[in-house]
Amino acid sequence: YGDPGFSNKDWGSFEPLFAGPTESEQELWRRFLGKIDEFEKRGEYVVYVYSSHEKTTLGHLAKKYGGSPEVAVFVDRFVDLMPVAKRSVVFPTERYGLKNLARFVGFDWRDEDPGGAQSMAWWAEYHADPDANAGQRDRILRYNEDDVRASLALRDWLEGFSTGR
Repeated sequence: YGDPGFSNKDWGSFEPLFAGPTESEQELWRRFLGKIDEFEKRGEYVVYVYSSHEKTTLGHLAKKYGGSPEVAVFVDRFVDLMPVAKRSVVFPTERYGLKNLARFVGFDWRDEDPGGAQSMAWWAEYHADPDANAGQRDRILRYNEDDVRASLALRDWLEGFSTGR
């Protein structure tokens, strides 16, 4: 799963949405609403998340900048894998964090030091000098992509576990 050679053929495409050096949070939020509208036009879909962080953040941003009916539909499509994992399997890990469980099922991050707190430090470094620290932005995008793929790996494992595959 975490092989650095994994390809979009195996996983599907990853389309990051991030603010450029001069873009405001509100401008990014407007682009995000447009992306949600694109998803709705595609038809049925599910959004896999791990914990309530995404739902909380989207609620905060919608309150701050204005939401749309599509945001509510988008959030209603969330399937939080954390409670599914907790109620379905007793994992031989100390914690039920995504890093622990995804590694147990065979996924590994490409970054040697992945972590949510660490990624915020990378962002601060990038934001301090975007031209000089563009590599940190790329590192964050790889880390975020790996988080998404780790969630998919865990989802696949849980599905296989539940069906005996």
